Amino acid sequence: MGECIETTKENGLTRYQLHVKENEVGQVIGKQGRTARALRTILAAIAIKERRRIELDIATSSAQFPALQFQEAQK
Repeated sequence: MGECIETTKENGLTRYQLHVKENEVGQVIGKQGRTARALRTILAAIAIKERRRIELDIATSSAQFPALQFQEAQK
């Protein structure tokens, strides 16, 4: 698969943008969203542990899917 990950940090938010080929988006998201859900679980655990906000966007050259967003844990 041909992917690239861009990371940006601003105002306490870490954004990961995963760029994939249009014909590979289905593989990244997975059957019934299982792969995306697994990524969500991992990023949620990291966000809670590190008390920060994390976003993951899955993007192709023609579309962007803001699939996952996690905010820091509230005390």
